[in-house]
Order: sequence, then C-alpha cells, then structure tokens
Amino acid sequence: MVYIKTWILLILSQLFSVIGTVIIQFALSLYILDLTGSALTFSVITSLAVVGRLVMLPFCGILADRMNKRLVMILMDSAYLGVTILMALAVGANNRILFIGGLTCIMGMVSAFETPIAQSTIPLISNADDLPKITSIVNGIGILGNLFGPILAGAIYQQNAMQFIFLLCGLFFILAIGLEYFLHFKELPVKNKFVSIQQVIKADTLEITAYLKRQIAIFQIYLLIFLLNLFLSSFIQVVIPYLARIKLAVSNQQFGLMNAFFALGGLLGSILYGVLSKKIHPASIPQQLVIIGLLFLTLALPLGWFTQRAISFNFMTGLVAILLALVTMVSVQLIVFIQITAEPQLLGRLMSFVMIAGTLATPLGQILFGWLSNTLTNTQMIYLVGAISTITIMLAKFSWQIFDHPTDNKKTKPR
Repeated sequence: MVYIKTWILLILSQLFSVIGTVIIQFALSLYILDLTGSALTFSVITSLAVVGRLVMLPFCGILADRMNKRLVMILMDSAYLGVTILMALAVGANNRILFIGGLTCIMGMVSAFETPIAQSTIPLISNADDLPKITSIVNGIGILGNLFGPILAGAIYQQNAMQFIFLLCGLFFILAIGLEYFLHFKELPVKNKFVSIQQVIKADTLEITAYLKRQIAIFQIYLLIFLLNLFLSSFIQVVIPYLARIKLAVSNQQFGLMNAFFALGGLLGSILYGVLSKKIHPASIPQQLVIIGLLFLTLALPLGWFTQRAISFNFMTGLVAILLALVTMVSVQLIVFIQITAEPQLLGRLMSFVMIAGTLATPLGQILFGWLSNTLTNTQMIYLVGAISTITIMLAKFSWQIFDHPTDNKKTKPR
C-alpha cells in the first residue's frame, strides 16, 4: 500500500525545493555574468557549488541512513531559506562577489543531501510493487524543476530585481518546510547509529579500493566518467552560457529557454535509453562517443562561420541539447554496467564513488574553461573545440578496450 497523503507531501515539498534552488542558481549565473562579464569569475562561482557538494558527498549517505529523514529534509530547506536571506543581503554589499561565492558553496553542501535523503525515504512510504512508480515520480521532480525553473527565472530576472527573486525563492522554501512538517512515516531502526563517521568512511574507502584493484573495468569506467565530466560537461556548463550571454548578448528569456532545452535534452536521453535499452549495449558506447565527438566539432560553426547572432544561438542551443541527450545515454549505460557487474553488497558505495568521480572533475574543468574563455580569441576557441572533439574520440577508443575486450579486465563478469 502506498501512503498517498505522505508521498504527495513528499513530492510537493521536493518540487518547491527544487524550483527554488534552480531559480536561485539560474538568476545568480545571469547576475554574475552581467555584473562582471568574466567567464573566469562565472566559472569560479559555479564551481564553488560543486566543491561544496563534493565536500559533503562522503558524509551525506552515512548521515542519511542514521538520522531522522524528516528532520533532515526540514533542516535542508531551512538552510536553503537561510542562505537565500543572506544572499539577498549580499547583493547589496561591497564585496558581493566574495559573499555570493561563499554562500554558493554552502548551498552546494546542502544540495548533496537531496538525492540520498529522497531516495532512502521512498521505500519507507511504499511497498515493493509501487517503488518504481514513486521513484520515477520523485526523479521526475528534478527534471521538471530544471525545465521550468530557468523559464520562470528568465521571465522575471532583472539585474536590479534580485531581491524579488530571493523573496519568491524564500516563499518556495517556506512552502517546502511547511509540507515536510506534516510528513509522517516510520523510520527503520539503525544499527551502530552513533558509530564514528571517520571510521566508516575509512573502512568503506579501503574496501572499495581493494575491490577496484580486482575489478579493473569498473575503475576504468570511473576514469571515463571523470574525463567526460572534465572536458565535455564542464565546457558545456561554462563556455556555452558565456558565449550566449556575453558574446551573443541573448535576452533573459532566451537564456532561460536555452537552459530549459538543455534539461529537455537530458530528459530525452533518459527516455531514449529506456525505450532502446534492449537494443543498445555497452559495446556500442565507443560508437556513441565517436558520434558525440564529431557532433561536438560542429560547435566551430557558430564560433567562426555563422555571421548572424540569432542563427548562431539557435544552432548552438539545438546542438548542445542533442549532445546532452547522447551524453546522458552514455552515462546511464555506464551506470547500468556497474550495476550489472558489481557485487550487490558494494553497489551503494560504488555508486557514491561514481558521484564523487563525476563531481570532482566538474570544478576543475569549470575553472579551466573559465580561464580559457577569457584568454582565447574566437579562432583559438575553434581550435579548443577541435581538441575536445579529438579527446572525445580518443575516449571512444579507450572505452572500446573496456567493453570489447572483457578478458583484459580481471574478474569483471555480469552477475
């Protein structure tokens, strides 16, 4: 039996929380770009959220399993509300960039708890038969937030109207806290609830390290995920918004629609994999990466050949949405491969290592491409696109060694 009232409260609270955070992140990205015009500053501020998330990732899973989940949700959205109030004060300060950077890092730390808390709560409010349905709905909340948040933020954003945006987001967080207050479900008993977190992290790290030494293919997949995030994802997250806002001077609404299309691309990638999962296999990942590399090369067109800004922007938006759909398909296949080949009792910790590998690469890539965007000319940027395209094709060859030569990987066989 699904406790209908409970999961409706959970879904609505997640929706308000996600929309609030997405609007703040989107508005701040526009605000920083408009205020400084610097890709490097933008990339540093953006990467601070990832750094904050990375710092908390080793702890959030452990705390989520040992603390009252309803209380953690309330504390999480209360922290979002507090950060929103501080940001409203920070935009009027003399050192506003410094304050915004610090608060962005704190928001990233809080966001690290979202996935483990939501996913670990779902089994407590549904039975096994309803679990996939509720899980898909809760996961869809994040996608909806990323689709509609940028559109709403783009419609209301003005550089001198940040206080209104913070007020609106604060109301979203208050609504989320109010709904979470009425959440009631039975918590599971926890063994060793007060065990040292440091000891748990040390023991888990040693166990996973020893396992990865035996399972070379999984370690190679970690490396592949790290490199894809370092080059492809980071370029898209920093260079594309910089080009759109500063070089092409798009409007707030266009910027919001661009981000919505990017989210839609990721959503379509997930849907396509669900539809084609029986027809595509990990052995096809090298071919998919070659296609991604060749498509990425066409980003040189809006940088050097198109003369009209509207054509450049529309082409770039459509192309990146397609790239994100393909990258999402590859990412899901890599995760499924780990789920199939890994030992079940280690799967949770292995997946948390996947998150850490991807998250660790992001701030490094963001700062790198932020610096390059400020330094390179348009012609040099075309060469950079060519270099990333070449790296992606080289990663395709690397992945071919993983999936087409399983005998080269010790003891890596599907369960």
